[in-house]
Amino acid sequence: MRNHLLSPRKKIGIGVLTALCFFCLLLIENKSLSGKNDAGENKAGEEPINGNELEAEDLLQSWQYDSALHKFNLALEDYEKANNWAGVVRIKAKTASAMRHYAKDYAAAMKTLNEGLKIADARLRPISAERAWCFHQKAHTFSGLNKPDSAIFMYNTSLKIADELPVESNAKGDLICDNVYWLGSVNFSHSRFGQAIEIARPRLAYIVSAFGTESIQAARLFYLVGASYGRLNDVVNAREFLECARDIYKATSGEKSFGSYSTYATLGNVYQKLGRFDEALNCGRRSREIMVELRGEQHPYVIDAWQDIAGIYMKAGQYERARLALESAASLIELTQMTVGEKDYMRAVYLFDYADLLSLTGQHRAAIDSLQEMILTCRGILEKGDILFAIAFNKMAESWRSLGLCKAAATCYQSAISELGIKDSMALALGELPSSIYYDQFLAPILLGKADALECLSENMASDIPRLDSALKAYQLAFRLIERSRRGFKSSRFKNELAARAHEAYERALRLCGRLHKLSNESRYLDLAFEFLEQSKSISHWESLVDAQAKKIGDIPDSILKQERRLQLLVYQTEERLIKNKQAPEASDLERLLFDSKRTYESFVDELKIRYPKYHALKYRKATAAIDQVRRYLLGPDRALVEYFLSDTTLAVFAIARDTLMFEVATVDSNFTATIHELRHAILDRDYEHYVKLALEVYQIVLAPYADIIYAKELIVVPDGELSLLPFEALLRRPPPNLNRDFSELDYVIYEQNISYGITATLLVDAVSTGRSFADFGKLAGFAPSFMIN
Repeated sequence: MRNHLLSPRKKIGIGVLTALCFFCLLLIENKSLSGKNDAGENKAGEEPINGNELEAEDLLQSWQYDSALHKFNLALEDYEKANNWAGVVRIKAKTASAMRHYAKDYAAAMKTLNEGLKIADARLRPISAERAWCFHQKAHTFSGLNKPDSAIFMYNTSLKIADELPVESNAKGDLICDNVYWLGSVNFSHSRFGQAIEIARPRLAYIVSAFGTESIQAARLFYLVGASYGRLNDVVNAREFLECARDIYKATSGEKSFGSYSTYATLGNVYQKLGRFDEALNCGRRSREIMVELRGEQHPYVIDAWQDIAGIYMKAGQYERARLALESAASLIELTQMTVGEKDYMRAVYLFDYADLLSLTGQHRAAIDSLQEMILTCRGILEKGDILFAIAFNKMAESWRSLGLCKAAATCYQSAISELGIKDSMALALGELPSSIYYDQFLAPILLGKADALECLSENMASDIPRLDSALKAYQLAFRLIERSRRGFKSSRFKNELAARAHEAYERALRLCGRLHKLSNESRYLDLAFEFLEQSKSISHWESLVDAQAKKIGDIPDSILKQERRLQLLVYQTEERLIKNKQAPEASDLERLLFDSKRTYESFVDELKIRYPKYHALKYRKATAAIDQVRRYLLGPDRALVEYFLSDTTLAVFAIARDTLMFEVATVDSNFTATIHELRHAILDRDYEHYVKLALEVYQIVLAPYADIIYAKELIVVPDGELSLLPFEALLRRPPPNLNRDFSELDYVIYEQNISYGITATLLVDAVSTGRSFADFGKLAGFAPSFMIN
């Protein structure tokens, strides 16, 4: 399934096909309580199983629910007469399973399981397979009631009992395998991918030893771990585990299983991310073939498979084949036996994917029409405010923007913002926004798009300060969301993608600040520009700085860092679940859990502040340094600072002295970064003519415009991008006085002023303001006679 939507048989929202296996298997009751292992022996106890019990199981396989329950009742009477309490508890668990799975009667199932546990507590040992199966079935029941936390508690209880069973117990391996699998599955289904891996991966060795390397039990766990890595965008590990699952399924079931179908589909998604499109297509086709063999051509999952194949073709740039695959999916929607609501979901998926294809082929008007039809289709089956509508409006806005119709684009961006439940995004304080992965992932790009559209509307207007100011506020809120995102628990791939888009947005925001300052002459735009400049640097390397500094400045134990990560993860995931289930009966429970988890996390942070103050100051400082702080802590009468922002086309510069300030956003030649590299080569090769030419040229760009502010002063340079590789000391102010080709006669910048460097002004201000004098930075000096080009 594509990243945008999930099919009617799955949870509508944001996700990928990897969730499918768990929902498929929820539809097909596992045989944990069948009473037999593969050898036909009793695995829940050591006594022979009653004939009525065996007949009941056979009846359930053919969906004869009433007859099966009758046989279970007869078996129960037999066990009660024989005082076989293990059999009684086992029958209670099996009866509850039938009530839950076949009759969907969760209340009756829970009542029966509680009766079984009451008997087990009174008649059986605390460590018994029968008690473990009862807790296991209670977990299934809670999961069916959409109470994942209760289900997780019950699975853990059952697993704890299973771990303590004697090695010779026939039920031990099955209990451990089933509990680990379902415990991981519940975590996976609620986006707790890291926990799913932590639960399942350490148990793989035991499962393989207990059931063999080619067993369905091993395949399920390999799939679970691989799918979880896939959702965390760790495609290398995902591929490894999913390929193992695929090979095991192929060896055990001949691929004719839901497990094989799901594994191929998920592996196809991973291959697609790796750019291995041929292998991705082979997986997509194989998953479709398996489902056709299992359920026929007109099954909904066959439609999903066609849509997966279309998505791979789109990523590979094979648009005509993608169109044919989508048409195959669309043609099956009307033929497949589904309810009206399910068909509407399927149509929405098709329309969304078709809009993607139209956009990729430049047919933006048609893409907009497809998205509008999709929104109309979903209005009757989804609640207003569903994340799906926000995504659709954002897509529509991008198409309007591609057509150059900025007003329509701005309107759609605002509609997307409104669908997220935000009435006035421009006036809303960040503290009022739920700190959810949905808001960080979707609202930030939407705000950036709206800011761009508002700027576009003002391009031909000499003075449109109100609209430009609205665009600037949209940038502010988007950057704060991005800032929060990089501090939170997100996948590295997500953070890298967000950082890449943010860098382009910072470029536009800096230009906008310069434009507004020229129009209004208000200093607040300069303050905001400096804040953006500092944020643009910290977003790219903040985490590596924190990780490196944490071990140096605070002696933070690994256990504390892991605890911090776990608590942070719990808050984010609870918020995510609350967003997904805001109208569900469990919303009030989630709100309480969120309140408690936030309170626990805040208490932990407060304790960090006391025990590890330097680490706390580095990690949890939210504000960047302001211009007045730079002047107060870093600059004196004879010291200045110059800070840069560099992109392929833009050089933004702040030159700051004690009493003067200059901010400039200039357009640079696309070859400027290449010029810097050539200059470094000229230094290494001692190429006099080339060096002189380039050193003069670069000086005129990066320092000469600000000479009135920085000349003859000690200079702090805060570079950016390729400028970080530039030795500013070696730049030349003036051409050589003669043609002697003597390097010693050149007018180097170092002759006029000492230069020091910083990663960000904020880190320098932090260091000085927390007690370290500026002179402390000179306690250790390193010298290199030359440098290598690498």
